[in-house]
Amino acid sequence: MIEHKTLPEIDSNIFAECQSMLLNFDKFIEVQFGVDFCIRESLSFSLQLFPSSTTLEQAVRSNPDSTAIVQFIQAYRSALV
Repeated sequence: MIEHKTLPEIDSNIFAECQSMLLNFDKFIEVQFGVDFCIRESLSFSLQLFPSSTTLEQAVRSNPDSTAIVQFIQAYRSALV
């Protein structure tokens, strides 16, 4: 649903989850195929140097097309316990 969307309004709200996904994927590659196939050496870490006070609700207000995506993210986060 969200893998090919371009919604810069939500970037700062999902950055940590994206970083976590990359780290988990790299660990999976290491376990399945060995350290020679890891991607950690070819990926650089992105640093966010600006504080973002934009919430997902504000993102929807600035781009109503993001409503379904924001609802999906909120439902996903609510399901994590």
